[in-house]
Amino acid sequence: MVSIRQGRVEDLFAIQHANLIDLPENYQMKYYLYHALSWPQLLYIAEDSNKKVVGYVLAKMEEEEEVRHGHITSLAVLRSHRKLGLATKLMNATHAAMEYVFGAEYCSLHVRVSNRAAYSLYSGKLTYEVVERETGYYADKEDAFYMKKMFELGSVVERETGYYADKEDAFYMKKMFELGVKKKAEREEAKRQRKLGNVDDQGKPLSLGQRVERQRHQQSKEGQQHAKLQKKLQEREKAQQEKMALEDGPTTTAQASPSPPSDDKAKTNQADGPDAAAPPAAAAAAPVDDDFLEDGDLDGGEGGAAKGSKKKKKGKGKGK
Repeated sequence: MVSIRQGRVEDLFAIQHANLIDLPENYQMKYYLYHALSWPQLLYIAEDSNKKVVGYVLAKMEEEEEVRHGHITSLAVLRSHRKLGLATKLMNATHAAMEYVFGAEYCSLHVRVSNRAAYSLYSGKLTYEVVERETGYYADKEDAFYMKKMFELGSVVERETGYYADKEDAFYMKKMFELGVKKKAEREEAKRQRKLGNVDDQGKPLSLGQRVERQRHQQSKEGQQHAKLQKKLQEREKAQQEKMALEDGPTTTAQASPSPPSDDKAKTNQADGPDAAAPPAAAAAAPVDDDFLEDGDLDGGEGGAAKGSKKKKKGKGKGK
């Protein structure tokens, strides 16, 4: 039986031995000691029933950068204990420590391009994603994939400045339990299905006929709402037209009605007397007696008028 536990300083020699057997990237003892003393929460080992170290994970925190995150320095499992899921368990343990102890937002690592087994583990079960390919990263000039895993549950909500009595900052953290995450996903899916019209209000799936009937009802409802909206718009437009007509009415009347004469003009007419407003003399001439006119005098010219007046005088003379 193999168990996973947090590593201690006394385990460092066994960890170094497993590293020398299993990996081409080897480190001096002071490098292991530096990790164990700086980030003891991130050191985990796999131990068999004989208390033998058969696997380990060595990790650190990158705290100098803007985004707080962890980094996997080394991961190894002896060949005799592979295919047991030990690497996944070791990685999950250090992931949890990074997230809930140090408030990391993600974890990063490097893997050889030729190490297909490790790449499949990281990109598969552990959901790492390749960020870039770094040329000549290793000592033998082999390329490496730089990979990153985001902590989706997002334990760190915010950083509270000066939270403690000694004014040290604090991370306000939150954990979404797996059951809660599952239920939340189910609620979101049920909500989406209701929006599509595939389930009823209780979340039960609808038959094809029920979905068609619901779709028709929804279309009818939308049509009624559209008709109401059109009616409101027409009423509003009619009210605006009536308002504009009322505003334009008094102005038109005022322009059509004649303005009363001014006082000065009225006084002038009174001073001129009744003859001032009389029509022209030609239009107001007295009627001419037909007995004193001959046929040639009906031309209406000046000569005709003078001739007529002479004949009138002549007639008066004969009467005498």
